[in-house]
Amino acid sequence: MSKIKYYLYGDSQNILMFSYPLYLEQLNEFYEKVDDPNNADVVFISYSQDIAWEKFPAFNKFQKKINAKIILLAEEPMWDLSWSGNIREQEGKTYATKHNSRTKVQIHHLGYTDTEIFEYKKIPYFLTTSDVYFKNYLTYIDKIKNTDITKICMAKKYEVSGIYAKRFDPTNNEFYVGDDVNNKCLHFFKNKLADDFKNNNELTCDFFGHNNSTYEGLTDITIYDSLDFHSAKLEWSFLNTKFLFALENTMTKSYVTEKIFDAVASLSIPIYCLPPYEDIKFKGINLYDSLSNDYETLFSELVKQIKEFDVETILKENVEILENYYLSEYEQTVKEEISNRVVKLNENINRILNED
Repeated sequence: MSKIKYYLYGDSQNILMFSYPLYLEQLNEFYEKVDDPNNADVVFISYSQDIAWEKFPAFNKFQKKINAKIILLAEEPMWDLSWSGNIREQEGKTYATKHNSRTKVQIHHLGYTDTEIFEYKKIPYFLTTSDVYFKNYLTYIDKIKNTDITKICMAKKYEVSGIYAKRFDPTNNEFYVGDDVNNKCLHFFKNKLADDFKNNNELTCDFFGHNNSTYEGLTDITIYDSLDFHSAKLEWSFLNTKFLFALENTMTKSYVTEKIFDAVASLSIPIYCLPPYEDIKFKGINLYDSLSNDYETLFSELVKQIKEFDVETILKENVEILENYYLSEYEQTVKEEISNRVVKLNENINRILNED
């Protein structure tokens, strides 16, 4: 069987499974990268903003010269839920459009909201994109074994903290968004929680990152290199915070990144918001069931829960789960997750190629 030829378009090509070595080990069996888009069967785009607004004319000109199917393979649901105002669905088809113009280009969207590609059995997608994450977790498991947990907890500066980019994006737009609470951006919710934690008088809290406080002990290099940043974040959290903000940017089925795992590896209790169907084994404070409460009640109960939480017991249980469940034979598990994902990707790509 001949391989599917693909071309990568846009400035965000590095945020795509076709750019990750762990994925290419298996993808290369079915796909062949080409440098000339005229030789491609499919063109992959990873970020809607690479074909939006001021970039749309160049994209429109590009697509007129090729016969390949254009696929927006979106691995970050926040991009679909917040930053995809130029993407529209019309009569069952998806189009990239120019603002205030009738000009449109048909594309095909494959993401969390409309495919099963990013579903997982044990290890979520994000943690399979690089082996750095689990190598770092192994390092911290060894570190914890030689650590007095009580002493570390007492020395931590903050009851609640986190490192995240504070965003001020508009509310969800119309692309793949309905009234379902399980398909929502959490930007404003996260910002409100962080601001109220910082302003409360009962707990010592602060938050760091873009539009938050200045990073403590993190250099410009670690801020902008995600893999270096990961190890630096773990070390900072290990030394500084008892409860770690582990809320995702969006609440979307199967979308779980490194955040809750980072909390556990850095001896912090995760504060997160995941529906019950996300089978993540760790314990912490899950805000999902509290979303039906009014915000003031939610926050006051959260503060109370933090103050009464049996931190050391849960830390020990979570570390055991990380070591014995997630890290046990993780290399084979990651390969199996990738293999399952490649099968689902192939099914979707072949469906698109066979469409009229």
